[in-house]
Parts: sequence; structure tokens; C-alpha cells
Amino acid sequence: NNTTFNTVDCGNGNTTFRYDFLQAGTYYLPVLADGGSGSIGAYSINVSAQACVENNDQCSQVVPQALASGATLTFSGDNTTASGLNDFAAGSPYFGSPVYWHAFTTNGCNEVRVNYCGQNPVWSNTFGILARDCPGLDLVSASAFNNSDCGDGNVTFIYSALAEGTYYVPVLADGVSGSIGPYTIHVSAVACPINYDLCGSTPEQALIEGTPITFSANNANATSAGDWVTGSTFDGTPVNWHRFATTACLDVKVAYCGTTPAFGQTLGVLANSCPGNVTTPYFGSNTTDCPDGNATLIYNDLPAGTWYVPVINNPGQNASGPYTITVSGIQCDIGMDEPGQAKVSLFPNPTEGALNLVSTVSGPAYLTLLDVTGRTVRTERVNLTAGAVSALALGDDVPSGSYALRVSHASGVDVLRLQVR
Repeated sequence: NNTTFNTVDCGNGNTTFRYDFLQAGTYYLPVLADGGSGSIGAYSINVSAQACVENNDQCSQVVPQALASGATLTFSGDNTTASGLNDFAAGSPYFGSPVYWHAFTTNGCNEVRVNYCGQNPVWSNTFGILARDCPGLDLVSASAFNNSDCGDGNVTFIYSALAEGTYYVPVLADGVSGSIGPYTIHVSAVACPINYDLCGSTPEQALIEGTPITFSANNANATSAGDWVTGSTFDGTPVNWHRFATTACLDVKVAYCGTTPAFGQTLGVLANSCPGNVTTPYFGSNTTDCPDGNATLIYNDLPAGTWYVPVINNPGQNASGPYTITVSGIQCDIGMDEPGQAKVSLFPNPTEGALNLVSTVSGPAYLTLLDVTGRTVRTERVNLTAGAVSALALGDDVPSGSYALRVSHASGVDVLRLQVR
């Protein structure tokens, strides 16, 4: 949401919205069409930016710095003027504590150390916590601490197996104990030993069209701890994780070829977060691509992004122990089929949002709606019945224009032209 707005800056009564301390990233700006108020038709908008000026007394006004594995960040400040306002959320045991803030972002699992080395005299009261949010409510406590690493009696806090993400470091101002005034803290990171049982510990590999990547591990000791978001479909399912990233739409295959004996169960989903929450189901699978009878899972039109592959640990289904999986991808095919070849037809076309599919085949199908640039607009999995009509609602969020509807089914792939008005 905007921080403030006014109708003065423009000089003609139009609105200017301001967004303070907008984190680095990609943002989508909605322009409302409202004929009732006259907010409809041709328009122009101007977007401007200036670098944030940090206010370390407010965690919301701190810019996180990237902390690479094997690197150290140094933060300096003077917390003499620290207040307890807006630092910790109500309900936090630290609510009201006056602190200054610094923030860092890690990639992958790391052991992180925060030390106060060099403070003279020694700071005897410091917070051994990190906050995942701002104001701080979701807190991480140090796994251990010591007063020996610095060599001068100052404290070092150790956070073992810290999952990748952004963390806020509170620097307590306590005049009674002498922990106040100018300070310097050092934050260092060392990559965790690879633990495939934790998705945050799994290294990322780039998946490039035509260049398969191979993962090998042993899931016999895999647990469900930290794997899935509470309440998600697979919550409680013990898995190992592997991670790959794509920069373009790919048709992806995940094959267990070479796993001996062949795994009797695989999870036909990919997760797009860690821990797993939203999952993308496979379109199809087979045991013929691998000559040894192992499974191959097929994901058509997988959008660019980071994907996590869960490997279930289930001894009862002979899916436990050493395994090898190969992930390969080819460019998404969004070309149009020749007339007369399609197994699926659609009407009405053009459409205003309601769509009906008629198929000559039965079974599951994966629908992908692509715009003229090949960008995936939406996806859906449906069950087709030969000769029956399947209703599909595109929704109001699909703008007018020309699209390709890619229908992947057991008999092949149909790509149909569609006009939305």
C-alpha cells in the first residue's frame, strides 16, 4: 500500500502516490477502469524513484544488504537516540525495547555469526535474536553464543542452519549496562553442509534447454520437518529436496532413471517455495522413458522461476534409499496445430470469458493460456470426457486480445487460437 498520497504535486488535481522504502524487486501497477467516476480511457502515469535514506531506528527504513556465503558484512551506527517505537510487534517479549536495526539477505542455508568485537568497553547487554519481519514478531533465537571468539570479551551469537531469506539485526540501547553509543558489528556467513532434507539447504542449479542436470542423494533419513507449510496438501510428508531454476518457459521432465531398485512411489509435483506451499502438478508420467522401469514425470509449459523437486521417503512403497534423478527441459511449444489435427475444440470464439471445451479424448488435461508473447497467463488442470462439454471460466483478469490455449492430454498437445473481447 502507498505510504501517503496527495492531489497537489500534479498541479491539476490528479493524484500522486508515494511508496517509502520500497524493497528491490519487480512491481505491477494496476490502473483502475471506472466509468462511473470518469477514471477510464486514455491515460499517462509517471513513475519516479530516489534512493532510500536509511533510518536505523525504524526497521522499515533499513535497506537489507546481500550476505554471500563466505563473506562478512560490517554495520556501524550510534544507538544513543534509539527509541522503542515501531521496533517490535505488540505481543513480542521485546516490545518497547529501544534498538537500532540492520538487515541482511542470504541465499541458501548458512551458519551466520553476529559479533560485537572491538566494542570498548565490552557491551554486556545485547540481543541474541534476529527478526524475519518488521516490526519484529517472527524471531529467530541464537543457537549458541560465546565471549571467546572476539578475544576482547565481546559476544558472538551463532545461528546454525539459518534458512535463506532476509533478517533484521536489533542492536539494543541500554545505558545502564553501558551498551549504548557508537558501535560496530560484524555479520558473517558460512554455507551449511548440504542437507537435502531441508529445502533451504539445497543448492540451486540452472536448468538450460538441452542441458540436463542430475541430482543424486539418499532419502532414507528424510523427515517432514521444515518441508511443507502447515496445512498444505503434503504437510507431514517426509521428503528430500533438489532445486533448479529456469529463465524461460520449458517443458520439463524429471526422470528417476538409474535408481536401483526402481522407486515404487514418486510425488508428481514441484514446489515453488521453501517450505513447500503452492505446488504445480505433473501433466503426465510414464515408466517407459527409463529402460529400467523407473518413473518419468512430465511438466508442460513450466514458467521461468525457481522450482523445488520433492523426493518422497516411503519404505513401504520401496521409495527409500540412494537415488538418481535427471531433470531436462526443452523450449515450450506454443505454435498452432494444423487444421483438422486437434482432439479438442472450443466455443464460443471470440469469448467474453466463458469458454466450453469439446474433446474426442478422455482423461486429465493441462490447460495453459499464453499471450502473443508466449507468456503464461494462467494454467488449470481439468478432466476431459470424450464427447462431453467441459466449462472453463477465464475470469475478469484476462485482458482482451489474442491468445493461444495449449491443451496437453494423453494423445498429444492441441494449441488453439482464442480471441478474448
